Amino acid sequence: MYLVIAAGLIEAALVCLVNMAGSVVESILLLLLVQPVYLFAVHRVFTRSGCKPWFIIAAGVVFRITVITLPSPFTDDLTRYRWEARVHQAGLNPYESRPSDPQLQRFRDSTSDRIPAPEFRAAYGPAWELLGSWTLRLTGSWARTPQSQLMWMKLPAIAFDLGAIGALLLLLKFRNIPSDRVLVYAWSPLAVWEFWANGHNDAVVLFFMIAALAAIAKSPRNWRGGALLGVAIATKWWPAILLPAITRHTWSIRPILLSGAVLAVFALPFLTDVTENAQFMTGFVGGWRNNDSLFGFLLYLTSGALYHAKYLAFTLMGLMALWLATRDWPLERIALWTIVTMLLLSANCHPWYLTWIVPFLAIFPHPSLLLWVGLIPLAYESQIAWQISGIWEGSPTSRWCVYVPVFIMMTWESARAVQRGLRNNAEMPSERRFVLENAKAPDIIVDE
Repeated sequence: MYLVIAAGLIEAALVCLVNMAGSVVESILLLLLVQPVYLFAVHRVFTRSGCKPWFIIAAGVVFRITVITLPSPFTDDLTRYRWEARVHQAGLNPYESRPSDPQLQRFRDSTSDRIPAPEFRAAYGPAWELLGSWTLRLTGSWARTPQSQLMWMKLPAIAFDLGAIGALLLLLKFRNIPSDRVLVYAWSPLAVWEFWANGHNDAVVLFFMIAALAAIAKSPRNWRGGALLGVAIATKWWPAILLPAITRHTWSIRPILLSGAVLAVFALPFLTDVTENAQFMTGFVGGWRNNDSLFGFLLYLTSGALYHAKYLAFTLMGLMALWLATRDWPLERIALWTIVTMLLLSANCHPWYLTWIVPFLAIFPHPSLLLWVGLIPLAYESQIAWQISGIWEGSPTSRWCVYVPVFIMMTWESARAVQRGLRNNAEMPSERRFVLENAKAPDIIVDE
C-alpha cells in the first residue's frame, strides 16, 4: 500500500513537470521535492521486502512514458547526436568534422545554433556513432522535421534504459538479492528524467556495463562479460576504468583482451588521427569546470594550473582504481566506488553522470550516495543564467549545498564502517584471522 501511494506521488510530480516544460526553477524544485518520496520507497523495499517486481517495473514504465514528449528540457545533447548522425550518413567521418566547419554548412538547420561545443570534433565512442546513425536512418523515414528527428533521437536512451532494468534484474538474481530492489533504478527520478526526457546516451553504457557484471556474476570466466564491457567502452570511454577490478575479480586477462578486440571492431570504420578528439574528451576530467567537488581542491594544490590539476586527477583516479581492485569486496561494490571516485575527482560532473551509480545502489544502498543522487538536481541551477543571459557558470558556490551534506554523510558512514571493522576483528577468533590474513589468491591466467 505504501509503495502504491509513493508511486502515485511520483507520477503526480512527473505530470506537473510535463505541464511546466521549460520552467527551469519550478522543474528543479519539483525534482527535489519528489526525492523524499522516492527515498521512502527505497527504504520500504529494503526494510520490508515482498513487493511484486511486476508492479515496480510497470510503475516505472508509466513514470517514463509520462515525460517522453518533453523536448529535452535541460540539455542540447540531442542536437549533437543528430548532427553527428547526419554527418556519418553523408559518408563523412564525425571524428574529423566540426559543426563550425565552413565546408559543412549544408548540415545547418534550425537546431544548429544549439549544438554543444560546435568547435570540437566528435568525442563519443564509435559504437555510439554507429547507433546514432542507425537511429536517424530508421526514424528518418517518418520524422521529417529537425524537431521531430530530435525527439526520435531519444530512442536509444529509451530502449537501453528498459534494457538496463532487465539487466539489473538478472544481476540481482545471480547475486541472490531480492528482485524487488530493482525499484532503486526503476523508480529513480534521475533515470526517468535524464533518459526519457533529456534522452542522454548514458543509458546505452549502463545497459552494457550492468549486463557485463551480470554475465561475470553468473560465470566469472565466461567471455561474455569482457565482450559486453567492450561495447560499453566503445559507447563512452569511461567504463575502461573498471578493467583492473574485473581482471582481478576473474583472475584472467581475458576481459582486457576481449574488450580491446570489441573496441577495435567498432573503431575500424572511423580510423583517423583522434589527438584533438582525445584532448576534448579528457576535458571531462580537467578541461572545463562544471559541478565539480574535489577537483577544486586539486586546482588549489596546483596553484590554479588547470592542466597540472587535470594530470593529478588522472593519476589519483588510476591509483584509486588499482587500489580498489585489490580489495576483497564484491565486484559491484568495487565498481561503485571506482565510479564514485572518478566523479568526485573530475572537473565535470553533469547531473546525468550520477545515473552511472544508481543501479549499484540496489545492491549497496549507501545513504550518502542516495543523498547525492537526490540533491543533484540543484546542479541545474547553472541553466538559469544560461537561458536568461547565455552565460555559463558551471561551478557556482551553491554546488556546496550538494557536496557538503554528502561529504558529511560519507564521513559518518566511514567512521561507522571502521568502528564495525574494529569490533568484528576483535571478536573474530585468532585462528580465523590468521587464515584470512595469509590466504593466497590464485595467479592471473589467460585461459581456463
